[in-house]
Amino acid sequence: MLRTPGAVRDAERWTAHNYHPLPVVISSAEGAWLTDVDDRRYLDFLAGYSALNFGHRHPQLVAAAHAQLDRLTLTSRAFIHDQFADFCRELAELCGKDLVLPMNTGAEAVETGIKVARKWGYQVKGVPAGQANIVVAEGNFHGRTTTIVSFSTDEDARADFGPYTPGFTVVPYGDLEALTAAIDENTVAVLIEPIQGEQGVVVPPEGYLPGVRQVCTDRNVLFIADEIQSGLGRTGATFACDHEGVVPDMYLLGKALGGGIVPVSAVVANTDVLGVLKPGEHGSTFGGNPLACAAGLATLRLADDALYRKLDDTAAVVGKLASDALAAAGVPHRLSYAGSMFSVFFTDADVVDYDSARTQQAPAFKAFFHSMLAAGVYLPPSAFESWFVSAALDDAALEQIAAALPTAARAAAAAGNGG
Repeated sequence: MLRTPGAVRDAERWTAHNYHPLPVVISSAEGAWLTDVDDRRYLDFLAGYSALNFGHRHPQLVAAAHAQLDRLTLTSRAFIHDQFADFCRELAELCGKDLVLPMNTGAEAVETGIKVARKWGYQVKGVPAGQANIVVAEGNFHGRTTTIVSFSTDEDARADFGPYTPGFTVVPYGDLEALTAAIDENTVAVLIEPIQGEQGVVVPPEGYLPGVRQVCTDRNVLFIADEIQSGLGRTGATFACDHEGVVPDMYLLGKALGGGIVPVSAVVANTDVLGVLKPGEHGSTFGGNPLACAAGLATLRLADDALYRKLDDTAAVVGKLASDALAAAGVPHRLSYAGSMFSVFFTDADVVDYDSARTQQAPAFKAFFHSMLAAGVYLPPSAFESWFVSAALDDAALEQIAAALPTAARAAAAAGNGG
């Protein structure tokens, strides 16, 4: 008897419906492969939304976690544990910054960054009390907390969660002129993703990030780069900002930082920024815990240029396979790359923002996705999400996706033509 239907029913019965997951119940994973409760295997092209750069259960990461589990898993921040300083030092050095504030989830890192920016604005810049504002971009995805959805432009994430937190000005992504015009004497920060990924991969125009860096410097405003999804090798460099030689005042990191073992996030900045926090003003029970630091430290020590090249090369192969199959079936599409973070848009229009992303043929994507799933290839379930490869993808995995793509492309063609 199949176990999946019962497990799906139980999940539907006992959990809040803030997600609508696929009827696939995963029980184990190794490398690039997932296995469900009925022993069906799937090739993972979601990679935990970029949290699994090394694949599932990388031996060195698992070993580091096991070793820490046998010694110490949690202290309060009233103590210093023996993994804490090494993790913070190595992450600070990687970022070229002075200080690290460890947290758990990406949203926590963003919330922390907002608090730090506001406090910096009041104590360092001299903004009048309660008047600080932060400039953000349309199409952003920084998390789902009340403050963060207050400046989201995704109505599904925002509707019925008001009243909304004030203090944010939203401008079009990639529009340097609009961003510059939005900055006033009370602006304390510009918070952007160097590459957006919530509507598929949207890369800003060349020169945009250096322009943001310059205007922030000129106007005495912090440049906060949310690299939670794009950082730590996902775009072919340590950080997406590196591609244009840009160094923000503050990095927000997460996802891949925990190696897919435990949630780890961090805010990284220099002393003149993070130094505004004093004891008792911010904290986290689990932030910087021994297990998280051990997993994070092992992850940092595995990440290098060879990993970045492997991720990029694999993504290029997969993208070409997908594009060739879709072209052969006559399916209009566009590929958007940012290293190993890429999207296949089912449209013949160039995708530069959310409006152009919405020109996709949803029926074509749906048919393509379900055909791939039936062939054992697990893609992001939304046409507006990015594909993520992991370093664990090997030749056998590439052969499987190559074999599945022609049938899926034909299904997409039929659906796009109303078939």
